[in-house]
Amino acid sequence: MEYSKNPFTPTFGSIPPFLAGREHILRDINRGFINGPGDPNLSTIFTGARGTGKTALLSLLSETALEHGWIAANVSAMPGMLEDIIERTKEAADSYLSQPHARINGVQIGPVGIDWTYAQEVQGNWRTRMNGIFKQLEKHDIGLLITIDEVVMSRKLV
Repeated sequence: MEYSKNPFTPTFGSIPPFLAGREHILRDINRGFINGPGDPNLSTIFTGARGTGKTALLSLLSETALEHGWIAANVSAMPGMLEDIIERTKEAADSYLSQPHARINGVQIGPVGIDWTYAQEVQGNWRTRMNGIFKQLEKHDIGLLITIDEVVMSRKLV
């Protein structure tokens, strides 16, 4: 009797060797990465019971985005999520984003010294800061995939 390994590997978030029944999702979102902004496949919500592979699917889609030259910011729906999106995006796009730079403000001859002024990071609300990041990524023709895991949907009866 030949034994085959069970493809179900409940490792919560790790990408299993086979994602059963996800071919059409992967195909559609792959098409979205190729088509770029405006493709309806780039705005998707996955729902399902715990343990059905949503987190693993998000992980795989993040890897697929990277293969298409995108970057990915993966976060969980929890307090501070918006700031986490900015931080994860900056981390993933570090080599593409301009960094605050220093400028010589003054020179002292004796004892020798230099006075530096450092440019401050862009301030503003979340949308203003993200728009700044989007503009910098656009210069490099790089897309950003944002995945949000553990979103809790609730229905209130009226």
